[in-house]
Amino acid sequence: MTAAQERALDVGWGKLQALELGPEQGPKLLGLHGWMDNAASLLPLARACPGPHWTLLDYAGHGHSDHRPPAARYYFTDYLFDLDVALDALAWDRCTLVSHSLGTALAACYACANPERIERIVMLDGLGVVTEDTALAGPRLQRSLRSVRQPRGHRSVFETPALAARARQLKNPMRDASALLLAERALRPVPDGWRWRTDPRAMWDSPYWMSEAQALSILADIQCPVLAVLTPALESYLGARLAPRLEAIKDLTLLQLDGGHHLHMDQPQHVASALADFLNLKEDQHD
Repeated sequence: MTAAQERALDVGWGKLQALELGPEQGPKLLGLHGWMDNAASLLPLARACPGPHWTLLDYAGHGHSDHRPPAARYYFTDYLFDLDVALDALAWDRCTLVSHSLGTALAACYACANPERIERIVMLDGLGVVTEDTALAGPRLQRSLRSVRQPRGHRSVFETPALAARARQLKNPMRDASALLLAERALRPVPDGWRWRTDPRAMWDSPYWMSEAQALSILADIQCPVLAVLTPALESYLGARLAPRLEAIKDLTLLQLDGGHHLHMDQPQHVASALADFLNLKEDQHD
């Protein structure tokens, strides 16, 4: 099993933590996890495809990364600007983004905004930004303001990481080993057990979501090749929005697999094979 090394990236307001593994001379892959996950989300896939050099990022307030300053927020565009500074801290001119869920929205938006820096994108069970009807803009602002006025904290204390992992599975079904991998990086020890270390402010409601027209415009502006790995759950969620999103991407390789939202953790070998083909890796560079 490939060992991962911790790396801290200075992004100005604090430090983002990352896990690094794979040969330095390999293709540069930056891992972007889903909402309320952490860098460990992409560890099974990185281990199943060891040829590239992987850097798996913990977003602000997630995993082992610093929490944002007291007056800051955790809105989508904040993560986008963090990504830009993180690439500067890595001193990477170009790389491939391997993204899951929320990470696919970040990947799409960043490739749209800064195309010269992105060689390829891998989208795992996500296909760009989450959207809603523009008629709901007012209620969303109301919910956002209310959420900020009501500070949240992590009250649950777990006797063991395994119990925390089980609680995680109630919201997102996945294999026990996958849930434990995520939980162990998301927990901190306290005198009577374990408590989530994720900043609870990351759960505040956003003041705005994009429209579907904006989502399509961003996908259409992606200039690099895209590998999209979709599960039935995402296809059901997107419904009639799925086909236009796929059609909007200029250079698309589509892979549809049976499995849950964390398929890349539960069955990493299936995704790793497609990823190796997408990256044009030699057969001996992936398991």
